[in-house]
Amino acid sequence: MNTHVPTSVAVVLRIGSGSFDQGFPVTLRILEDGRLIQEEENCTQIPPAPDLPKLYENWQALYKQLGKMRAIQPVSGQVTNHSLIEACQLALRELATYLRAWFAQSPFRSLRHQIVSLTPSSPVPLTEPPPP
Repeated sequence: MNTHVPTSVAVVLRIGSGSFDQGFPVTLRILEDGRLIQEEENCTQIPPAPDLPKLYENWQALYKQLGKMRAIQPVSGQVTNHSLIEACQLALRELATYLRAWFAQSPFRSLRHQIVSLTPSSPVPLTEPPPP
């Protein structure tokens, strides 16, 4: 009877070629003490998320604009620091809401279940984002 308890367990998710419009195949690899013990090719398909790139780019552009703002007096009708901060926060909330809904889809839950079931001897910490 092998009673070896691994000192480290790693889960590697390899995301294959795909697109946000079509989804992405995922290969799951489990390593114990740096050695591959299991690999499941195309274990699931990450679902499409066609709006994700646009939501991310929108938030990123607003965030970058925040860094360009200086202590300049606003011109009447011009976007101010305050309105830019609000716009950036709104874009961030929209992105976070979209990501939470995407990660809540069944392929991600299935993937989590596979990871937990394949690593019963060593719990692998899986983190989830806090609710908004």
